Amino acid sequence: MSVNRRYFVLGIVVVILLTGLAVSAFVNRKNLAIGVESFIYRTTSSPLPNVGSPAPDFELESLTGERLKLSSKRGIPVVINFWATWCAPCVLEMPGIERTYAKYPGKFSVIAVNAGESSFRVHQFAKDIGITFDVLMDPDNKIQQLYKVSGYPTTFILDSRGIIRVKYVGSLDEDQLVKYISQLELNQ
Repeated sequence: MSVNRRYFVLGIVVVILLTGLAVSAFVNRKNLAIGVESFIYRTTSSPLPNVGSPAPDFELESLTGERLKLSSKRGIPVVINFWATWCAPCVLEMPGIERTYAKYPGKFSVIAVNAGESSFRVHQFAKDIGITFDVLMDPDNKIQQLYKVSGYPTTFILDSRGIIRVKYVGSLDEDQLVKYISQLELNQ
């Protein structure tokens, strides 16, 4: 490949990356920070879902074809993670969520709600990562809209009664997840 062609290809790659960043910044203009914690912060200006309010119930199909309803998980804390395979921070955080889930069996449940991708693509990703928790398909992004997801990943952590205790926008690391789950266990 000639030097000019290499520079041309490199230029195209840079333009694509910058366009992706610009689109991401526009879509996430309300939450430009990498991680926005709101464990204590409570908003009252917008309707559900807010920290301190009941999580809206929903029912979606899992990768195994079964229907799963959020309210069926009452009794233990639940982590709802909105994500996509094309989202780099989502891809980076998913193995940590899986490790934490495996490390504390029965202490909490995880529901990963995918952002409207094909079940084939999501199934392959889950298989490659070794995900053992529930992965649900949201083909029309209706649940994402219900939860007012404005960026990926977005994680809601519910207490055992289904009350939202954490809303976190950005990549959640294992230590943060353990901290939040531990706080919920102490306050139950």
